[in-house]
Amino acid sequence: MRRWLGFTAALVGLSMLGVVINAVAAFTVSMGRAVCGTSDAGFVCSTAGEQLGIWVPWAGWMTAIVLTLVFGRRAIRADRSPWSSLWIGAGVYAVGFVIAYSIAVS
Repeated sequence: MRRWLGFTAALVGLSMLGVVINAVAAFTVSMGRAVCGTSDAGFVCSTAGEQLGIWVPWAGWMTAIVLTLVFGRRAIRADRSPWSSLWIGAGVYAVGFVIAYSIAVS
């Protein structure tokens, strides 16, 4: 049980950091679309592009939390430290963030 306390505190802290980063990313995507004119053909200028740019980081955030918990539980059952699973979650979140960023700058 003690292994879970620090791990859970770290996961909650990183999750809150993810909320802040996602809010800034959503604002950035919205502002990226503000410069679109009628003749712009960039993906961010379409409604689908804007929606994907906003929702992909949130999907990555939720997936990262779930996978971190799943792999953390697996590690504890195997008598290992759950801390390495935080890297798995960070990697999953980074993929979603990079996708959203590439949409925003397209």
